[in-house]
Amino acid sequence: MLPLTLAGCTTKLTPEAEAVRVTQDTAAVRDCTRLGEVKGGDNWNSAGRAQENAYRRIKNEAAKLGANTVLLLTATSHNNATQLRGEAFTCRAPL
Repeated sequence: MLPLTLAGCTTKLTPEAEAVRVTQDTAAVRDCTRLGEVKGGDNWNSAGRAQENAYRRIKNEAAKLGANTVLLLTATSHNNATQLRGEAFTCRAPL
C-alpha cells in the first residue's frame, strides 16, 4: 500500500509572490492598473491548510502577471476545500 503524501503538500510562495498583498477593499485598488483575473484553490488538505495554500496560489498567480495586489472577489470554503477568485493589480507603493 502506498502512503498518501498529497495530504501534507504545502504550496510555496515564489519570491515575487511574497510581496503581493491581498485585500477586499476596492478603494485600495482605485488608482491601480488591472492586469487580469486570478484564482487559487486547494482541495487536498485540512481546512486551515487548504485556505493557506489557496492564498499562496492566488498570490503566485498574481505575481506571474507582474501584480503586487490582489482584490479578492470571492472566497469559498467547504469541508477541506477552499477556492479564491480575484483581480490582479499593479499599484504604486504607498508613500
